Amino acid sequence: GNVYPVVAPEGTEGNFILYRRVNYKREYSQMGLTSDVARIEFLAIADSYEESVTMAALLDSTLTGKHTNEFGESLTFTLNDSEESFDDMKYIQTLTFEIK
Repeated sequence: GNVYPVVAPEGTEGNFILYRRVNYKREYSQMGLTSDVARIEFLAIADSYEESVTMAALLDSTLTGKHTNEFGESLTFTLNDSEESFDDMKYIQTLTFEIK
């Protein structure tokens, strides 16, 4: 329930997840458009390091692989990058996925 686009509401406490698009592009061949590609960052933000790592592992296992969107299109999520940080007394695990 604590998943927000870009910014958490002011006063959000405890653990939560943010997501944001960091890149969107279209790939073309000589035949035309071949695919849309988006890179999305998910930030697992927690009060403890262990909780942040657990949240990141759950995000990875849930998102990695093929999914079908509401239009019946197949999307493949691939983990491209990850990093960790500490800010404002919170542990942050950042996972960047490429979605095709």
